[in-house]
Amino acid sequence: MSLGSYPLGVMVRIPLQVTEGHIPAEAENVRVDKIYKPDLSLVAGFPKNMKVLDIQNSVYYYDLTPTQLGNYVVIMSFYVSSRKYSIIEHFSVQNVSSSGGQLPVGKPSASPVVGTATNPSAEAL
Repeated sequence: MSLGSYPLGVMVRIPLQVTEGHIPAEAENVRVDKIYKPDLSLVAGFPKNMKVLDIQNSVYYYDLTPTQLGNYVVIMSFYVSSRKYSIIEHFSVQNVSSSGGQLPVGKPSASPVVGTATNPSAEAL
């Protein structure tokens, strides 16, 4: 799922909720492993831990201010019950449109699910 589009120079909040069977799950070592810029180079300084937004609901976030126009790819990971899971998310950064004077706004589009199956999947909020 996409985190949406943002104007250049605006902080992008990258959220993540960890659940098991749609129920918030206790996660460990929740972090952003890598962020790829539009030119496919890596943003320096990663991995970095994500901050806790709401521990009871297992919601975490990381704030990034992009420096290039284009599409970014974010790779996040966490552990649940000693098992590592990873998530790929993306967002875009565009020039601000002067038509209408409104800035593009990114909105979360889904919540992650960590199932109990052998190969569960998760996706960022």
